[in-house]
Amino acid sequence: MIRRDKKTSEIRISYNETLDPVFAFYSQYSPLGKKLGWDSWQPPTKEEIVKNIQRYRKIWKPFEKPFFDMMEKITSAPCINKIIDIHIVSGNPRQIGFPIIIRSGFSDEKFVITLIHELIHYYIHIHNLPESFVNKKNARETKLTRKHIVVFSIMKYFFNDIMKQPQLITSAKEISDKHSTKEYTQAWNEAENNYFKIIKTFEAYATKKMPKY
Repeated sequence: MIRRDKKTSEIRISYNETLDPVFAFYSQYSPLGKKLGWDSWQPPTKEEIVKNIQRYRKIWKPFEKPFFDMMEKITSAPCINKIIDIHIVSGNPRQIGFPIIIRSGFSDEKFVITLIHELIHYYIHIHNLPESFVNKKNARETKLTRKHIVVFSIMKYFFNDIMKQPQLITSAKEISDKHSTKEYTQAWNEAENNYFKIIKTFEAYATKKMPKY
């Protein structure tokens, strides 16, 4: 049972001025950046980034405690990091989950979706939990797909059952459909109707019980 009197982990969203030039250069000049059209991108000003961060902090706050309560319940592991830094940079073609690095140009909705996605990866990583599991239903899927079946099942549970904001699931799926491969879309196809069973199986693997799915 989760104790309600303990301090919830805190998300600290800030501009990383040291990393920013590195990611701005990578966005514009890397093969991936050029492939995704970032070579024509114009970086925002520092003032614009700071303004976006202020907006991000405000929109994120209602999601913070419910997210950590959910992850502790699913994994039976209270978050070991009480402060989690979210590094905001001006641009980044692909967001990063450890450490968490996110670009500044997202809308409020897309920022929340992206942060939840990366935080699930982060939480699993810092607690040395299994990223996914293999069974007869997913054995032919790629490792990336299996990993995101777990992530997207947790996302659906969080947005649909805890936060009661199912519109965020629709937006999350639309974002995934734009991924460079079909693996994210395939992961959503599996997670969409089976997320409860998948989470229960993941819980069992995380706590070493591992029943059949």
